[in-house]
Amino acid sequence: MKKKKIFQNLLIGAGVFITCVLAGFLLICMVYMLPSGRVSLHVQESGAILEQEKDYPQLIPSSPYMVLDNFTDCIMLLTSAYDGEESIADKAINNYRIYQKKATKQVSCKVCGILPEKDAQKISYARYWHGYMVVLKPLLLFLNINEIRQLNQFGILGCICLIGILLYMNRKMKYLIPFLLAVSFLNPGVIMNSLQNSTIFYVSSLAVIVLLACWKRTGFRQYAWLYFMITGMVTSYMDFLTYPVVALAFPLIFYYMLNEDSRFIVTLKRLVGYSVMWCIGYAGMWSSKWVLSSILTGKNYFTNAMESITIRSGNVVGEQTITLSDVYGMLITYLKDSKLWTCTLLFVVLCLVTLVLSSRRWKCWSVSLAFLIISLYPFVWGIGTKNHTYIHHMFTHRGWSVLIFGLSCAVLPMIERPFEVIRKKVFHLDKRK
Repeated sequence: MKKKKIFQNLLIGAGVFITCVLAGFLLICMVYMLPSGRVSLHVQESGAILEQEKDYPQLIPSSPYMVLDNFTDCIMLLTSAYDGEESIADKAINNYRIYQKKATKQVSCKVCGILPEKDAQKISYARYWHGYMVVLKPLLLFLNINEIRQLNQFGILGCICLIGILLYMNRKMKYLIPFLLAVSFLNPGVIMNSLQNSTIFYVSSLAVIVLLACWKRTGFRQYAWLYFMITGMVTSYMDFLTYPVVALAFPLIFYYMLNEDSRFIVTLKRLVGYSVMWCIGYAGMWSSKWVLSSILTGKNYFTNAMESITIRSGNVVGEQTITLSDVYGMLITYLKDSKLWTCTLLFVVLCLVTLVLSSRRWKCWSVSLAFLIISLYPFVWGIGTKNHTYIHHMFTHRGWSVLIFGLSCAVLPMIERPFEVIRKKVFHLDKRK
């Protein structure tokens, strides 16, 4: 029976995987069918705004935490606005964009759709899915970058509030402070104003919302492995390799908030199993773009993609050879200079004091260990993507939010009714006086 169940799960997983790949490709084809006239108009308006801001503006001067990535936002806008004569499938595979020769990306946005052909330079960016276009291009039919940023504020605040409400409904409010600490380190102010930095926030937040909303359904818990695989696929589909470790770690942390299993072996097996399923979904979805593109065109899309992966995972930056200490040293600068890191350490100390004063659940130590293991995931991610993590530290540093989240959650599973028990103890002390 066990072998039969494993075989059934393999069939289900393969079926879901193939369906997601085909659905993802179909959605990209559909957005390329949208009229591009109004999109180009709003990209032109966005280009004028972004030209004033430059590539990497700081919302607060001299603050490395408050840097926008307009450079990549321009790529996203130009890719969404492309309207060449190629077939829909060709556009969906190659994800073209048009630049004005010898001009900045912002200027290219300003002349989007009206640039003379003799001054145009067409570039393909085929190694990513560019799934963000499924949301961005319909928005560009009606809004420019500033208006999208305003809408983004409501979306991000709505996700945070909804997760808080769902934590309350699942009676897990003791985890609200760790969640808010982690979100604060992600820096909602920057995410609200940056297309590039918002994709992972939405992927991870929506994954967490689904988890919290569906947790009480037995069928959902039974197929949790499938949930993590799909989350990995959506992450790869939507993201530009910003801080994807968050889209794995946040749902995992919320999973163990809800499932405080005291059996160490079971906890460890699930942690490893779900992490592997997420990686299968992430890597499988990414590589499926190259497979599908090669099948449909007869060209080899693997060479360019693998060259890029080799560079991004290597330890060479220009003419410099970097070590892991260089990578972590660059990232730790963001952590140690942050007041949020100090707040996290103070919260952990407060939790330890609370553990001493309140009723203890030593049987939940395995869940605490799971949180600690998950908090180390950014270190593992840095090992696999040294070049990319080092070069793009201005956004990859957000992976440290996992460390803040996991560490601040670590003691909480062992504390039973922390606030209620402490209140009673203090009340009894007052009564004795």
